[in-house]
Amino acid sequence: MNADNGGGGRGIIVRVPLLYGEDCVDLDESPALDLMKVLLPETTAGSAIKKKTKIDNWAIRFPTSCEDVAKALKLMIDRAIIDKQQLFSGTYHVSSPFGITKYGLLQLQSQLLNVPRTELDKRAVGEDNNPSATNPLAAPRPQCTQLNCEDTWTVLGCQVEFATLQDGMERSSRGFPGRFIRH
Repeated sequence: MNADNGGGGRGIIVRVPLLYGEDCVDLDESPALDLMKVLLPETTAGSAIKKKTKIDNWAIRFPTSCEDVAKALKLMIDRAIIDKQQLFSGTYHVSSPFGITKYGLLQLQSQLLNVPRTELDKRAVGEDNNPSATNPLAAPRPQCTQLNCEDTWTVLGCQVEFATLQDGMERSSRGFPGRFIRH
């Protein structure tokens, strides 16, 4: 984004964590929504579930709505247009402040979709292991993946108000499972 339209090779990089959208038509569009495949009726999942799906319950992620990222980008554009002297360049972080593990996210999704806990327990189990500890060949991973957004908020002069995970996931999962089943 360059407010003077002259280019000059300046631009921005916006780093975001685990994204999800409210208008996804396929669960594969987001790892945050992909978890819900575990909750699909067995006949649509391909075959009967033979063993529980293991889902990470160790690393804390910060699922962020595409709609919230769009709000931050709009603020950047508005700021660049209003303050013509302000030319953005560099790397900016935009991340929800609401952290959760993947298994915790699946639990939230199942609760929002009224899937009984007993049914979730038949299909999935949370794993509390550091992947690097159980697989010495795995790349080291941080337990907390939170991005520091202070520089972004300073440049914008304000902080974006993010949807809570419950509100965002509720909107993202509307119409489940029918909306996500390919016919």
